Amino acid sequence: MSRSAMTIATTPTPSMRRIIRTRDENCIICNSLYTDIAHFVARSKGGLAIEENLILLCRNHHNMYDSGDQDIKHYIIDYLSKHYENWHETNLVYSKWEY
Repeated sequence: MSRSAMTIATTPTPSMRRIIRTRDENCIICNSLYTDIAHFVARSKGGLAIEENLILLCRNHHNMYDSGDQDIKHYIIDYLSKHYENWHETNLVYSKWEY
């Protein structure tokens, strides 16, 4: 079965995973070595698998973020904004129609 364009666009490739692990090294919040790659804009909401949307979080902080923790959300926004000059979350969502 073939994967949809959205599934492909929101799934990090092995090379993208290496880029994120090189950039972040550990959990960006607590520096834990045991991390997951997390989407700032969730895959379920069309969050793209691009550098500007992916961060390393430990399981605890990933769960807290997914549960709506606003402090972690703001920390991630600050972190990504420092790495990407024109970072804005509206640029992180899959769009079938690019104009």
